[in-house]
Amino acid sequence: MDKRELADCFRARLKEIIEGQGESKMALLRKADIDRSALSQFLSADKVRLPRVEALRRLAVASG
Repeated sequence: MDKRELADCFRARLKEIIEGQGESKMALLRKADIDRSALSQFLSADKVRLPRVEALRRLAVASG
């Protein structure tokens, strides 16, 4: 799997998590201590950005 495919999978899963929690993106940002611009880039289909390990860990903990 190349980086673009991995980013697409991550983006889809992150969207599922946000929608499944019934909370806003801002609530997840606050819980995970993630910058708004970083989340925007993770969710953008035009970008091939993946989180670093620490940000990924914080997202996982925040999403429960």
